[in-house]
Amino acid sequence: MATQYSRRSFLAGVVSTGLVSAGATFLLPGGRTRSDSLSGRPRLCTGTDLTGARAAVIGMWNEANPDAKVELDEVPGGSRAERDSMVERIKNGAVDIVNLDIVDVREFAKEGYIKEISLPTRTYFPAVERAHRVAAGSGRYWAVPFNSDVGMLFSRVTTGLDTRQPLLPQVIRRDTRGVARFVGQLLPDTENDTEPFVVNVLEHALSVDPGILDRDGRVAEDLVRWQDALSPLRTAIQHNDVVRARNEEETRDLFEAGLTHMRNWPARYRGLRSQVALLPLPSGILGGQSLALVANAANVDASLRFIEFATSAAAQRVAAAHGLAPALTHVYDDPSLLQAMPYLEAVKSALEQAIPRPTHRHYRDFAAAVRRHVLPFLGQPNGRLTSAFTDEIKSTLDPGTR
Repeated sequence: MATQYSRRSFLAGVVSTGLVSAGATFLLPGGRTRSDSLSGRPRLCTGTDLTGARAAVIGMWNEANPDAKVELDEVPGGSRAERDSMVERIKNGAVDIVNLDIVDVREFAKEGYIKEISLPTRTYFPAVERAHRVAAGSGRYWAVPFNSDVGMLFSRVTTGLDTRQPLLPQVIRRDTRGVARFVGQLLPDTENDTEPFVVNVLEHALSVDPGILDRDGRVAEDLVRWQDALSPLRTAIQHNDVVRARNEEETRDLFEAGLTHMRNWPARYRGLRSQVALLPLPSGILGGQSLALVANAANVDASLRFIEFATSAAAQRVAAAHGLAPALTHVYDDPSLLQAMPYLEAVKSALEQAIPRPTHRHYRDFAAAVRRHVLPFLGQPNGRLTSAFTDEIKSTLDPGTR
């Protein structure tokens, strides 16, 4: 039986191990608390962070580097709105570092918005490595992971679940009382709800057909495969066997109201009020945020130093203490972290199996196509998934424009 955890156990563990209070000396080599060798104020543009992890790491940097403090520019909105704001600021020369959604790394690199970064050898999960590197084994990256992320199944009751088999097809059926028990991000409303919907659709499709999206982010273009892969989810939605939420926050609220299972990101665990188990999906979609140096950055040296600092193993331990998933594999072996957050073992297992979304500069167009074609297919009694969908996949993800 999977072990269940609660918000109280999470917070107690963090406090007892002293992970958050370690301060700047926890991050700086040799326990240094001040650095007088840097000047210039790196300007960082990022989305809103509800965990407090980013603020903690920036605070440590600013304390240690008073002459090179990071100036934070938080932009509101979801993933797409954040991306658009970052592009605008780059074009206006108003930013040195951007904190990218992992799906935007390829586009920003191809458009020349960001420049390569060389790093000492680091050990990332394979899917994380492939999504960021310039070339295999080069030590050069387009962006450096601040944190990783992966889809997980949150469960109040694990009795009856066969963890050797795909989990999502098992939980999108009503319980023995005839009550729906699963909630996921399956009813997008605004443009910013598109990405949660696409991720959920891909995970459900992968749970039926693991080849629908491969580990290099290549998408199957066969219409019948897509129809078959989404058929169980469509049936569950048509029969009201699942609860559909717009986004991750609404999903958590509906789960807290009494549902048995939800699909969400590990960071959502921290705010739960009840005991739950976190189960790795065999093909959870890879997520995460990554720091990239803007091509026309004005404060290059300080920006590079901050990126290296904020993505180091020590910084990732601090981020993990706030609920984010580290991207470096060996951070998961830290005994203090495991004592505070034993569920990290499940997160590590999920990341080892994670599948990236299509790594293509036109990924956002692909996501829009998935919403446009798949949403009515799932939700409308007469909805059909036609060749127009696969034709759009082919044109949008053309390898020649990758």
